[in-house]
Amino acid sequence: MHIHKIKLMALGATALVVASCTVSKTPMPALIGPSELSLSLAVTANPDLITANGAAQSTIRVIARDAAGQPQPNVDIRVDTVTGGDVIVEIGQLSQHLIKTDSKGEATLTFTAPMAPNPGIDDTPPVTVRLLPVSTDFALQMPRYVVIRLVPPAVIVVPGAPIPDFSFLPATPAVNELVNFNAAASTDPDGIASYTWDWGDGETATKTTPAENHDFAAAGTYIVTLTVLDNTGQRASKSKQVVVH
Repeated sequence: MHIHKIKLMALGATALVVASCTVSKTPMPALIGPSELSLSLAVTANPDLITANGAAQSTIRVIARDAAGQPQPNVDIRVDTVTGGDVIVEIGQLSQHLIKTDSKGEATLTFTAPMAPNPGIDDTPPVTVRLLPVSTDFALQMPRYVVIRLVPPAVIVVPGAPIPDFSFLPATPAVNELVNFNAAASTDPDGIASYTWDWGDGETATKTTPAENHDFAAAGTYIVTLTVLDNTGQRASKSKQVVVH
């Protein structure tokens, strides 16, 4: 800003004239992508209480809306199971790890329960599923969570029926790696007549001896079921989850 002195001859005086100046604002840069701060995500799990039997499922539904409550399509969301400290862990199975909302601002996926380590004992912790919108600015990413409660499968004990049990090695087999399954821990006072294996991949085998080998042709999680038949005709089954890498 400049101040100029101008002598006014007619009035014989000196006047101060202040020249005007213009202040302009710096234009705001255009926004890139949707603002995470204006994104609302409603997340539900139905049902939110399932049996930890390796097969029960819960449907997770996400609805995305903007600040005006309108559906937000094409929102990418990363989905993981996490611990209380937000550390990603593989618990059960998610049908997808990356989902995108449709034209209605909705997206769904399924969670399949893991196998309870101790059937009949309620010691399986709940599963926390984290949904994290994918943003161009990590500082604006705000995770949402939904919790699914797991209950152990019921154990029905029939008097005189066999008590099946088995182990397998290696614990985390690779594709086409031979896995040794051993049902020697199964017991029955009348004696065991046969052991039937359902490998969970469409193949089965019935043997009179407790040990059997099997390999899996593809990676995935398989529910292997052993059914024991005793000498009086009574049966009992036990299942375990085998994760093939």
